[in-house]
Amino acid sequence: MDLLLTLPDGIGKQAAVEGALRTAIVDGRLPPGAALPSTRTLAIELGVARGTVVTAIEHLVFEGLLETRRGAATRVAHVPSPARRLTADPRSPAAPTADFAGGEPDLSLFPHAAWSGAVRRALTQADLGTFGYGDHRGSITLRRALADYVARTRGVIADPERMIVTAGFAQALAIIGRAVAATRPPRIHVEDPSLLRQHETLRHAGLACLPVRVDRDGIRVGDLAASPGGTVMVTPAHHTPLGVSLSPARRTELAGWADECDGLIVEDDYDGELRFDRRPLRALHGLAPERVVYCGTASKSLAPALRLGWCVVPADLVTPMVDALVSIGGTAVSIVEQLAMAELLASGTYDRQVRRIRNEYRHRREQLVAALAEHVPVARVEGAPAGIKALIRLPDGADERDIVDRLAARSCAVFALRDFAMDGRVAAEGPAIVVNYARPFSHQFRAALARLVESLGAVL
Repeated sequence: MDLLLTLPDGIGKQAAVEGALRTAIVDGRLPPGAALPSTRTLAIELGVARGTVVTAIEHLVFEGLLETRRGAATRVAHVPSPARRLTADPRSPAAPTADFAGGEPDLSLFPHAAWSGAVRRALTQADLGTFGYGDHRGSITLRRALADYVARTRGVIADPERMIVTAGFAQALAIIGRAVAATRPPRIHVEDPSLLRQHETLRHAGLACLPVRVDRDGIRVGDLAASPGGTVMVTPAHHTPLGVSLSPARRTELAGWADECDGLIVEDDYDGELRFDRRPLRALHGLAPERVVYCGTASKSLAPALRLGWCVVPADLVTPMVDALVSIGGTAVSIVEQLAMAELLASGTYDRQVRRIRNEYRHRREQLVAALAEHVPVARVEGAPAGIKALIRLPDGADERDIVDRLAARSCAVFALRDFAMDGRVAAEGPAIVVNYARPFSHQFRAALARLVESLGAVL
């Protein structure tokens, strides 16, 4: 092992070596059990005689700071290091017993065995050139596999040369924002309500966010400005938080808007595969391929920590988006993970994983609807049966913030609908809360749901 030691001036070499080692141990830079380099290596690195190092080590062994065994490396003794004692942190608030907040899926459903097998196969089959800097758009192996997948499952006809692998949707949004700011008017229409943290990403990219209301048919296309070069971001398959899908009439109207004003549509298809009552809706991309940036992600189907996302990009936006990606440091997705994802797609394992979580989340939503109908009939689930979140409409006059706070006092975490509104106002349809029924682990779900329903009934 390498070891950085600085010998103090003005004292003998043996004392200097001894002091440098002692300081490294006491400061905690050499923790208990750490192995020292050989005396020969240390002597060469420090520019002293080997005998000097041997004597210094013997003195530290006598002090109890080091320990030696015949035929083994000299190691730091297992003694407490005063300089490394940590002050106790203030107590963190206890995690809620029934946690239905956040955007994560059930992480216990991650396919550990399939993923580790895909990683091993990817490493075994990859040639040496794979591990260079590579194409900024991502592995061509993964882009080809993704092109096949989105064509087959989402109706997106994708050219792998016009696909970009990103570190999740957040990075995709960052580079889309920069590309739009560089090539179009620096503003973007966004659904209201929606995820406010996404608006911050767009603002950092240089865009002004213009709110457009969402009703039971999706975004109100008639409210979009007709100025040339406009941009809009939508979630046509399943809107967060209202849970509605963009109606066929609105889809046609939106594609027409893009044609008429040279507009650009950013399609966030974050959970498009998770439709429970029928086959998933075809992606909006198919209506206007040269007007839509299609964005997908594995954050809900696998795990957010993998940071795996992808974009299908109109021809004239490929170069600006790649330039934007390079400007923020590149995709940040490991080539090993890209190849593992390609392996899951090619083998059909990813399709099986999607079917697995689709069944799991369908059952959870059904249990939520049934439990509310039985125990809290004044609250009802609204929106399409899809995704991992559900909107629970509350009785008229209920105070969303008060309800959320009182549920938190009972160790239940949920969102208020107003948390998603740009102006903080409750939607005209009435107050509501939003729950992520995928958040609890599988073995915790029944107990968490029972606590949520019991607490909501008591609060209302």
